[in-house]
Amino acid sequence: MVSDEEPTTIAKTQRNKQIPRRLQDFQITGDDEVGYDGELVHFAMFADTEPLDYKAALCDKNWKEVMLDELNSIEKNQT
Repeated sequence: MVSDEEPTTIAKTQRNKQIPRRLQDFQITGDDEVGYDGELVHFAMFADTEPLDYKAALCDKNWKEVMLDELNSIEKNQT
């Protein structure tokens, strides 16, 4: 049976995109935006440039030295 009614379309609801709370203090720039000098802006995240926790930092001689210096500085300021 053929109907004279137009087909029903289902409209998708639009969600409001919200910036995650941890990023609200940062300026967000898309990786495809054109900068003021006409260049495309590209950013990279350097996830492994710093240790993620103190255990990882303790495995690195330089980080261990810096942490000890910081602790010594705190101790000196409290006396």
